[in-house]
Amino acid sequence: MLSKKLSELISELDYVQEFKRSEELLRSDEKLWSDYQLMKKLQKDAILFKQIGKFQAFKETSFQAQRLEKTLKLNSEVQNYVNKMIDTDDLLTYVTGEIERKVNDGLLAMEASH
Repeated sequence: MLSKKLSELISELDYVQEFKRSEELLRSDEKLWSDYQLMKKLQKDAILFKQIGKFQAFKETSFQAQRLEKTLKLNSEVQNYVNKMIDTDDLLTYVTGEIERKVNDGLLAMEASH
């Protein structure tokens, strides 16, 4: 119940709403959204290829991802989306860090009292 309430409160914040709007705008352009998703997939694939030692596949996939990223960076909708995503991610990282800190503090206090 508490996690649902926290999720609702976070989703109502201005910059989370702005992120959602920028994502909707980007998704409304099918070609742009498809290219963005392809870039993300190529980036993930490149990391995987590097981890498993397939260096030629890593180089090729990484090159394709970089070429696509350069093109996408020129688009203001993509830039807006990425900036809003970073803001939202920073918020979520902060919130989860605070929750983790408070849980750990509570556990330490419980251990100390026993």
